[in-house]
Amino acid sequence: MTERILTLERRLRRTQFILVILASTLVAFVALAARHSLSLAASADDKILHLRGLVIEDAEGHPRLLLGVPTPEVAGRKRKEAVTDIVLLGPNGADRVVIAYPGIEPQVMGKVEKRSVAVASAGLLINDTDGNERAGFGVSDDGSRISLGLDYADRDALGLLVSPSFSGLAVFARDGERNDQITAGVGRHGDQRSKLPTPTVMNILC
Repeated sequence: MTERILTLERRLRRTQFILVILASTLVAFVALAARHSLSLAASADDKILHLRGLVIEDAEGHPRLLLGVPTPEVAGRKRKEAVTDIVLLGPNGADRVVIAYPGIEPQVMGKVEKRSVAVASAGLLINDTDGNERAGFGVSDDGSRISLGLDYADRDALGLLVSPSFSGLAVFARDGERNDQITAGVGRHGDQRSKLPTPTVMNILC
């Protein structure tokens, strides 16, 4: 009887050992399968980044390109408002190129100004080294107003405009009044609209 009990104990130990080996093998197999599944999912999504903002810096650690919804706040940028856009910064922190929706207000001679026609739009701004707007392109939300402008440092210089009431070209004198301009275009119903500058403005242009 004792011998049979010892034999059964030996068999039980062997069975337990085999069960432990099988359980360990099963756990290892499940872990390997899960890791393989995660690896496949990662490889399928490794080209997609889900971010709220991104800052790209130059070799000296200065922020030079901002992307965000809204853009991240960074030290060194002269304009502080957060906007939904892409901003290319100059070495001095001034906004040089801005692609935004909705568009931001222009900076003129160091001061942020309101646009003469406040229309929600998407746009592209190109600024000088101090961040003052010198060129811009915008399309209004309803698509009825499209404008392309080139600016002096402190005022409009040349513009192309598509709007419900006028579509055409306007050229402004450097130091004249707002009415000292050349315009050429058409009105809503196809009526021609043109204006030549006064002799004084023509002398300035010459």
